[in-house]
Amino acid sequence: MRKNMNYILFHLLLSLRGILRIVCKIFILLEIISIIMMFADKTSVRYLLPLLVLGIISWLIMIYYDKLLFKIKPDDMELYLS
Repeated sequence: MRKNMNYILFHLLLSLRGILRIVCKIFILLEIISIIMMFADKTSVRYLLPLLVLGIISWLIMIYYDKLLFKIKPDDMELYLS
């Protein structure tokens, strides 16, 4: 029973990986564009730290999601993430 749950959880998370990576990359891109616009405008620089923190959190989610997949990978499966 537990082995079947591991397979189900692993395949569910693996199937959502592409969507999560696309959403995180779009979010990071929007953060970078916002930071560039703030430096060009020079009026709303006080929002710089929260934007940097949100961008770093998005990047960390992408990295640790892959680490989670490697951790819960069933023993009899090979996993290659590109």
